[in-house]
Amino acid sequence: MTDITEIVATIRTGSGLGAQTDDWVYLGIAGREFLLNTAADDFEDGDTNVFVIGTGSNVTPANLNDPTSPQLTIADLDLFPVYLRLASNNEWLLDEATVTVNNTHVFENPALTGSAANQQIWLARNAGTMWYLRRTAGTPQPGPPSNSTLGGHVVRGTINENGSVHAGSGNFQINVVGAGQYRITFTTPFPAPPSATATIWGDWLYMQDAVHIAGIDQTGVTIFTSDSNFSRANRPFNFIAIG
Repeated sequence: MTDITEIVATIRTGSGLGAQTDDWVYLGIAGREFLLNTAADDFEDGDTNVFVIGTGSNVTPANLNDPTSPQLTIADLDLFPVYLRLASNNEWLLDEATVTVNNTHVFENPALTGSAANQQIWLARNAGTMWYLRRTAGTPQPGPPSNSTLGGHVVRGTINENGSVHAGSGNFQINVVGAGQYRITFTTPFPAPPSATATIWGDWLYMQDAVHIAGIDQTGVTIFTSDSNFSRANRPFNFIAIG
């Protein structure tokens, strides 16, 4: 698993009466919280503050807000929620927040994108003290296997006859290698060969049209399709790989 070495939180405070806060604001990410605090006056009216945690840290105390102690990983980013939390009885007007991990993985909340009055949020004890972010850039990595039978990583897709993607999880690429032969490459390889299955889809096909898994490894799966005469031919199919 890739280690988290740097977290950068860019936070903009709104403008107006009581918008600022002198209270503690925490970032929850990868299974723990970090205090967003520097030697400057943070979260002042209309200010944009940048908090660096880990490599090049500007937060204080840096040793207690360190993603390498204990070591957090990129896989942790999608196993736990990402959020901001105000620890206060007072109010704070949050205008926008972006969190970037290892200069690649980005978390935001599009509801705050823009300058309209309803694209800000007051955090307070009487209004809710947490604001959640979601991934907007970067590729999720599989986490450790869970206790469920599905494992920790799933790749799925519904593929058109010409090899274009009709629907799916988005974490794969597909190439038409030849007539009735498709190669699906996983964006993030599985730690071990996954299990996979595939089915024909489309109401214009005969029951004899078929699909089968021709090969599978950590990096991808090869799928063959055939027509009702049992000859290799392009056909639409669904697939799912779990590991």
